Amino acid sequence: MATRDKKQPVVIDLEDDDSVALIPWDYVVDKMDHILGEHVIPDIGEINKDLIKIRDKLREWAEESD
Repeated sequence: MATRDKKQPVVIDLEDDDSVALIPWDYVVDKMDHILGEHVIPDIGEINKDLIKIRDKLREWAEESD
């Protein structure tokens, strides 16, 4: 018996010639890792850098106004 890839949906063929694909949790995690790793996480890193620059500039202005 071949080992099933846990990152792939399980396809069940029904009696009416239809089929259903059930996605396992490993499939969801793999897809989210792909989406988050390529787009969201790098963008969050850049946003955090910009927020740090803003915070530092605000602190600088606050110290100057004291």
